Amino acid sequence: MKAVQITEFGGPEVMRVTELPVPRPGPGEVLVRVAAAGVNLADTRMRSGHYPVPLRLPFVPGFELSGHVDSVGPGAASLARDPRVLAPGTPVVAVHAHAAYAEYALVPADMLLPLPEGIDVVAAAAVPVAYSVAWMALHDRGGLRPHETVLVHAAGSGVGLAAVQLAAAAGAEVIALASTQEKLDLARAAGASVALGYQPHYPTDDLHLWLDRGADLLIDGVGGPVLAEGLSLLRPGGRAVCFGQSAGEPIDLDLYRAVIPRQLDLRGLARGALVDSRDPRDRGLVADAVAHVLDLWARGALADPVVHRLPLAEAAEAHAAMSDRSHTGKLTLVPD
Repeated sequence: MKAVQITEFGGPEVMRVTELPVPRPGPGEVLVRVAAAGVNLADTRMRSGHYPVPLRLPFVPGFELSGHVDSVGPGAASLARDPRVLAPGTPVVAVHAHAAYAEYALVPADMLLPLPEGIDVVAAAAVPVAYSVAWMALHDRGGLRPHETVLVHAAGSGVGLAAVQLAAAAGAEVIALASTQEKLDLARAAGASVALGYQPHYPTDDLHLWLDRGADLLIDGVGGPVLAEGLSLLRPGGRAVCFGQSAGEPIDLDLYRAVIPRQLDLRGLARGALVDSRDPRDRGLVADAVAHVLDLWARGALADPVVHRLPLAEAAEAHAAMSDRSHTGKLTLVPD
């Protein structure tokens, strides 16, 4: 099979398409013929050698995919959340996987969900990471209620656009911040009531015009000074859910001045810790989030994700676009 392999850490150019044996499913595993692999910021950090968890070379990157069931390993039936994921040919999405940048990939049976009828199998690769993080940030960690005001940072990114869509679908008023006009337009189309640029300067004064009493919930994956500015716009008792630090710089925050007097509630969300947990309840939280999103999508309550499809051979170009923040929506790699 064709696969993207990394044999040394470095820039996007270290990724090479090569021929590898098709893996055989072991106990509790399902072999999936990959239709599309999602590209994530964490992939670029794994490739560069800056990922918090050390990786052994060589490896095939990617932990997000959709595709069709090929074959099933022993014991998978006892782990599967839905028996349909055991039938060859079934269109599926992996809640979490490994070595997704390939024509075939192994997925634990409890991390597979069948796709509802009418869902595009390639577009479904946009759901497992971005939409599960957005769902959990809004509902599981954020406790979103109808008619609340949600402030979304980096609203043109995969998670940001998903958060805008899901918050609007839940009846919230959404204020979206993004870095370019194209991303602002996408955020408005996704359901944002207000969309403002936050580069080169955070629009604090403009936001005060819209937030007379402050936002109820902040969704942030940027970190650094942007997070600090967002916290200042929360109402007393407001909540913030932080799931990443794409800015690459730590936040300089005086907790007493910024958080304690206003009784802000800061909550973290680490999807990776949940899917890697040995506790099935943790893994189940992510699987449930993906299932909720697929249900909304199948019922027409959620518009199709914004997905850009690139051939597997252009993995380096996808990583370059991810690193320089020039992309919008979700980047996917499609095997030839």
